[in-house]
Amino acid sequence: MPLIFIIILSIAQDKQENASAESSFTIQEIEDQQEDWLNLRTKQYDSTLQEPSTDILAVNYYSDGDFLNATVWLYHPFQVKPNYTMVNYGMLIDSDFDNRTGFDGIDHKFELRWDNNSGIWTSTLVGWSPHGDNRIIDFENNYTGFFENEKHYVTLSLNLDHIGSPSKYKVIFYAEVKRDGISFTDFTRWVAIPPLQVVITTYPNSIEIHKGEKKNIEVKVNSSQGYEPTVKIDAKSRVNNINFEFPQNDTLNIPTFGEATTPLTIRAADNASVGPYTLFISANSTFPSEQLIEDRSENNVKKNISLPAEYIVTQSSVLVTIQEPLTWLDQVSDLWNKVGSPIIFIYGILAGISPWIYTRLRKRINNDKQKKQQ
Repeated sequence: MPLIFIIILSIAQDKQENASAESSFTIQEIEDQQEDWLNLRTKQYDSTLQEPSTDILAVNYYSDGDFLNATVWLYHPFQVKPNYTMVNYGMLIDSDFDNRTGFDGIDHKFELRWDNNSGIWTSTLVGWSPHGDNRIIDFENNYTGFFENEKHYVTLSLNLDHIGSPSKYKVIFYAEVKRDGISFTDFTRWVAIPPLQVVITTYPNSIEIHKGEKKNIEVKVNSSQGYEPTVKIDAKSRVNNINFEFPQNDTLNIPTFGEATTPLTIRAADNASVGPYTLFISANSTFPSEQLIEDRSENNVKKNISLPAEYIVTQSSVLVTIQEPLTWLDQVSDLWNKVGSPIIFIYGILAGISPWIYTRLRKRINNDKQKKQQ
């Protein structure tokens, strides 16, 4: 085998391994409301009990970079042979994080389907065109192994290589039943993969402050790039020794590059007890809700469906050490620390140029004496 081919193969393999590592993550969980089926004909929520085994309680999901695995938890036991025209469990995938591709952003659909006529379950992965047409990528007839009879769950496993092994994508899970020609679907909200992150930090992360004194620190919020969440910042202390306020804004609209800051003013009460205290800072982030376009295959009519927003709460802390008020000697010392260095600097300059000034003056005086003698 030529050396150049071995090198190219090795580089390609390293890139694939790195992409898998970047897109892997530990188990996550999202919850879903009970009896919140969506009538896809009227686009209205319907709490009338449909097929109970399609009512989603929660979804656990994780990825090793090669497969996206999910457990869809149900409020009611799974039925191996449901008595409906069609029952589906699946996920819709925005595989490139781009709303301009696929069918309004949805590039793929992975679905486990019960057909009452054939009496079997099938597994299908399709790709979607911008007009809602689909192409079968993977299909398995008489699909089994994704359930236990009368247990409250089904499992989904998507081979990410079949959708291009994306490092960044979005998924929405669903369960649905078709009755009298109408689909009733229980959607979860969209989830971003890798999971969305919000990190809150302060600069500095600890301060020393005297009784009755106040200081400003900077609060920085970083979020996953590509989103524009609204972040509500709050601060709490377990004691009354610390007062605080956000003088500019306690609500930040994070831009798409994922970073924003705001100042926080911290004041030690006049009667505060000396010692260290922790000020907890929280960020409650609301990511914009997204639209879902209903399929698609029956009459190719787009139906906008609004889904719940995503919320993330994160927390940080600042160590605040309260000290006794400054004495007059401390105040003088503090003033000298602030202005002493400039004074010393100026004194040094004067001391340095004094001999030159003296020489110049002496020379000028001697010249004046010589002129007078002449």
